[in-house]
Amino acid sequence: MNIPIYLSGWALWTPGFPDSDAWLANKRDASVEKPAAATIDSRLRRGTSVLTRVANEVAGRACISAGLSATEGMPVVFGSAAGEIQIAIDQLEMMRSADGIVSPARFRNSVHNTATGIRAITTGYRGFTTALA
Repeated sequence: MNIPIYLSGWALWTPGFPDSDAWLANKRDASVEKPAAATIDSRLRRGTSVLTRVANEVAGRACISAGLSATEGMPVVFGSAAGEIQIAIDQLEMMRSADGIVSPARFRNSVHNTATGIRAITTGYRGFTTALA
């Protein structure tokens, strides 16, 4: 079965480039080390991984590329090869440390669909979103 897919906007984020246009023009900026993820409320952003921040940064920029607001609610599919591996490793290091206590705040963001949940909360969107890992 062939199902058409339409692309209305696109975006990417990578260290060293502030946006897609800079990446396409190869205009590197060494000061760009982490995604701003400005659409995520600071309370929600606390304890999130770089993966979740990148996913939400790119989703917001893709919305803008499509002529929408950065916090527009829309169906989103996030995908990654290893899910929230950074947080899993951080949690394992906490377990291995002297006290062995893990962070509940970090644990709540350790599931593979954290990015979709954060995006839904940020935008208020209650429709289809999913995460593949």
